Amino acid sequence: MYALRNIAAQDTLDVTAGAFGSSGISASGAATTAYTNELVFGANIVATGASSAGTGFTSRLVTGDGDIVEDNIVSAMGSYNACATLMSPGAWVMQMATFHQVRKEEGLQPDPASGGDTYISGKEEQRLASNESGRR
Repeated sequence: MYALRNIAAQDTLDVTAGAFGSSGISASGAATTAYTNELVFGANIVATGASSAGTGFTSRLVTGDGDIVEDNIVSAMGSYNACATLMSPGAWVMQMATFHQVRKEEGLQPDPASGGDTYISGKEEQRLASNESGRR
């Protein structure tokens, strides 16, 4: 599991893609985003090992098994594909999800625990307030 910081607690997932194969490059397949300024998040599971993130992506984690977690922030709507080069050809599964930026007018409020970088819905805000009052 990989946790993303500064992403709204809900309603920000735009599109997903996933694919599997056996070659020297793992690729999620393309998905077209519906928003500007999206985070494109990709991750693979490989039989051999990932050697580098795809073009435009930043490698965030390579596990001891050689699986990769990568991301890219894109400014324009369009078709995107997460991919990674493998150390040698082999079996792989690659997945991608994109998350759009939440705007205040979409009814979400800053999460006080995040210092204002993460937004949550009013319902989630009520749950957090309830949990906090129960701790006192």
